[in-house]
Amino acid sequence: MTRLSVKSVVVCCFAAVTGFGFCRADVIGAPQDADAPCIHVQTVSGEHVAGAPVSFDLARGFVIASGDGARRTIATEDVICATLTPRPTESDKGSVEIKLAGGNVLHGTLIDANDGRAASPALGSAGQQVHLASPLFGQAAVPLERVTSICFDLTGHLPELPADSSLVETDGGLRLADSANHDVIVLANGDFLEGWVAGIDATGVNVEIEGEQRDVPFNLISAAYLQAEPASSSPGIRAVVELSDGSRITTESLALEDSAPNGDRGPTLAGVYEGSRLAMPLAVVKQIDIRGGRWRWLDEIEPADYEQTPASTIRWDYNTGRNVLGGPLRVGPTTFKHGIGVHSRAVLVYDLPANAAEFVARYGLDDSAGRFADVEVLIRVDDQQRYRAVSVTSRDGLSQPVRIDVAGARRLELVVDFGRNAAVQDRFDWIRPAIVLKPASERTALHDSKSRN
Repeated sequence: MTRLSVKSVVVCCFAAVTGFGFCRADVIGAPQDADAPCIHVQTVSGEHVAGAPVSFDLARGFVIASGDGARRTIATEDVICATLTPRPTESDKGSVEIKLAGGNVLHGTLIDANDGRAASPALGSAGQQVHLASPLFGQAAVPLERVTSICFDLTGHLPELPADSSLVETDGGLRLADSANHDVIVLANGDFLEGWVAGIDATGVNVEIEGEQRDVPFNLISAAYLQAEPASSSPGIRAVVELSDGSRITTESLALEDSAPNGDRGPTLAGVYEGSRLAMPLAVVKQIDIRGGRWRWLDEIEPADYEQTPASTIRWDYNTGRNVLGGPLRVGPTTFKHGIGVHSRAVLVYDLPANAAEFVARYGLDDSAGRFADVEVLIRVDDQQRYRAVSVTSRDGLSQPVRIDVAGARRLELVVDFGRNAAVQDRFDWIRPAIVLKPASERTALHDSKSRN
């Protein structure tokens, strides 16, 4: 793990303790070194630690220097996310966007597999890999079977879909419908080709349509949507790095180094993705999310049970990452990525893991709720009421952080009950709900104790 000498600590960088659920660093005044990065780390305990990054290794953790020169070490398993403010770059998103199974996104320019130079257009075909180059991370080669889409039209324009289309529109653009049993090529003129992508070379895509092979040049293609193998999830700690161009890269190997190998670009995050070594200057990194640590998002866990009792004939399902209407999770001025949208009366039940330590969340009426919305909020642990708030309305905005000890418990219930106006407009959001696990040291000690017994 490389340690960087911090000659000029960013004394103006401090933790903006805005309450649980925000990853943000505020900068006041001008730093002595304008190029010195400032990083803001949010921990599972609710702390917000900011300063100059001294070192980082996914296996060991963060070392951060504060304005007074003191250094703080934070274990990776204790981190939810780390945010930075990337500098504007001269590079754009490149000429292509590649989305992959598991949520990863790569922006860049397709290159020839043999010599790494951009072709007109180019896509490496050796071993059916897509080869991409970017000034933000270097060169990457990803297996074609991991690719869910390749988009050449980065204007954001979406084609008009026929009623029987195998594509569906989402917030992130188009994707193949779950029921689709073939690949789809969207042509630049708006037409569609349905079949199987049999191969890709330096000139275009070879598509098998009703048993016949067709070569489609890249200059005729707007986008290609492919059946992809499901992404495998590692149980270990991993990092999801988001770059300033929108690229999102998951890696199990990440460390801070002195500088990028392709020039003096300051501190650089070095990681490995699908066998390719990537070098990402810290100046273009927006956020590092830590997965597989002590923080487990509740909206990524399937509930053991869900009960919805309508006040009328309308029944409401719950939505993860969206409000109950399917729109963004928004309480007050802030839109949230993680959360669960429900409508009263709703009861979500979760089985707690044996190593659970705390339940953490904020909540509020969604911005789509009207002035008549009024609910009662209850949290039960093993059938015991541990939290209650009555007559919660839109005027209350986002709640303060709620932290509840669940050590040794087996069952968690989140209840949104009718308020003073029955179920009228009661569109409610659980914001950034999560289970915090016990530290690895405690889990190891418990395992050792059971082994001895």
